[in-house]
Amino acid sequence: MNATGKWVLYGGYTLITTIFFLYLLFPEETIRQYARGKVTQMHPELSIEIDGIHPSFPPGLRFYGVSLNRAGNPLVTFDGIRISPEISTFFTQDASYGFLAEAYGGRIQGRFREYRDASMKRLSGHARIKDINLGKLAFFKTLPEFSVKGMLGGEILFNFDDKRDLDISAQLEIVNAAVELAVPMIALKTVSFKTVRTDMKLRSRTLILRYMEAKGPQMDGRISGSIFLRDDFKQSVLNLTGKMKPHHLLLAAIGKGIQSFLFSRNRQGPDGISFRINGTIEKPHFSFGSMKS
Repeated sequence: MNATGKWVLYGGYTLITTIFFLYLLFPEETIRQYARGKVTQMHPELSIEIDGIHPSFPPGLRFYGVSLNRAGNPLVTFDGIRISPEISTFFTQDASYGFLAEAYGGRIQGRFREYRDASMKRLSGHARIKDINLGKLAFFKTLPEFSVKGMLGGEILFNFDDKRDLDISAQLEIVNAAVELAVPMIALKTVSFKTVRTDMKLRSRTLILRYMEAKGPQMDGRISGSIFLRDDFKQSVLNLTGKMKPHHLLLAAIGKGIQSFLFSRNRQGPDGISFRINGTIEKPHFSFGSMKS
């Protein structure tokens, strides 16, 4: 065997041996505990379970069977998450990472960066969401008051620091959306929309809904306002106002008696019927615009 052949053989042997020992000695449990600590640091009621962790190529980590829980209840589960450092920032103080998560038939892809100074640590990043099936989302299964269906997409910007200050901005769109209510509203059990678009911001414990605009065969509508989040999510306080324009399918479904009460001319403005939602997520209270004198 010539010298070149020997070097190829030795190089291949070294590579295979390195990969073998990398997997054999890979500190999976150490990384799992580190991830659990990071999640709990964000919020003491949050926890994460990971079925498996493996190194990946290009250099990075691959997580399998990831479940994010809050107070023991599942929020979201991922089939897999791959995280890779950006080489250009790997040896700097503020390292950046790219990630790709697979969940509910879709994907979430983005980038985040850690900033460290003498006073605190901060994490910021962005993500693009594509083709997430909301009907399979674990979080909605914990809310028996209603169920949600549709395909979710959009973009998210987030910031988090070690003082537990969380700031999230999101512009989202749901296609072929449907909401099925356990208790019918104005004689409706299911409301469907072709598209739902929303611009929202989560700051501390308040979800600020800049707008949510929905268009569908039964009605068009627009909502804005805020939701004050409580530890028990079902007790979160609603302060929302909006307008709705009913279509013929809705008017036919609710009957003439309710039509004459809710949708009479003296209740409708040029932009539709005003309404307000107060109460809590578990027990929302709906009210419609006052009769004009």
